[in-house]
Parts: sequence; structure tokens; C-alpha cells
Amino acid sequence: GLRGRVTGPVIRYALIFARDLNWNLGRGGRIPWHVPGDLRWFRTHTAGKLCLVGARTYLGLPPLPGRQLIVVGRDPPHPLPRGVVAWVPTARAARGEVIRRVIQGGAHPEVMVIGGAALYREFLAGMDGEPLRAYETELEVEVGGADCAMPELPGVWREVFTHTEDDPYNQLEESSGWSATYRILERAGG
Repeated sequence: GLRGRVTGPVIRYALIFARDLNWNLGRGGRIPWHVPGDLRWFRTHTAGKLCLVGARTYLGLPPLPGRQLIVVGRDPPHPLPRGVVAWVPTARAARGEVIRRVIQGGAHPEVMVIGGAALYREFLAGMDGEPLRAYETELEVEVGGADCAMPELPGVWREVFTHTEDDPYNQLEESSGWSATYRILERAGG
């Protein structure tokens, strides 16, 4: 029976990423597009949450107020920068830190994995068979010279939300005005 069984809080992990039509995430350590709607999407779905981020990606980000960052990488700075609540060596250690923070501090139960590609890959490898959510922005454009791609999302995913919008302010070099499709995908556990 269930009597005497100890259970912790339900924590849902979610990936959030923007990609081009070829599943590329970036070029030269940078995001090569400017998509105002994607910035709003990111802000909406990460605000007030714990966010896991790779150290290289973190170092290239602007400040992210209203989020608690757990940075995955070596050589943490001392003291930790503002907004960084922990700096851990692996995705597995980050998951342990998340559990501790949700239990002790009542952190939001949805934890966002915000990149980059190496962290997505390491994280997905450790989440075999567990339920996951993905907040995906698909940009109707192809990035030339891309050198960073989103790893394959293993398992069976179902789309629970989709919205496409054209925006004249979406830009990639001289190309602008193409559409972006926002999706929420879920993978059941098991």
C-alpha cells in the first residue's frame, strides 16, 4: 500500500529553445536572429522559475531578472553573480540542487532548461523515460554557417499548444518578416 511511503514534490522539467528549420540553435557562440515574440515567449515561460543553464551560454546572456539560475560548468566565480543561486559541475548535480531548492524553498515546480546545446544533450541523456515538456520556437528561416544544433528529442512527444505569427521585426541578417511557430510539447513518462 501507500502507507508509509515518502514522496517529494512533483518537479517537472522543461526545455525551452528557439531553432531554425534545420534544428540549428546558433552560430559562433551567438543567437543569430532577433525575434521579439520569442523574447516575450522566453520571458513568460521562465519568469519566477529555477533555470538551468550551461556556463558558456550563461556568460553570453544579458541579465535575467526574476529567475533563479543554476549554472552547470566548471570554475565557479566567487562570489556568485547576482541571480545565480548555484554553480554545479554536471546536469546530475543540477537536478540534486533543484530537488533541494524545491523542498526547502518552495521553488516553482516547473524547472526550465534554457541551454545551450551541450546542456540539452547532457540533460536529455539523464532523463530517460521521465516526463518532460518542451517550449519550442520554430523560426521559418535557415541559418547559414550554423555550428550549434538542438539534439534530438528522444521518445514520443505530443503537441499540446501551437501558435504561428508573422512579425515584420523578426530578423536574420538582411532577411526579415518571416514567421515563428510557438509550440508546447509533452513527453509522457514510462
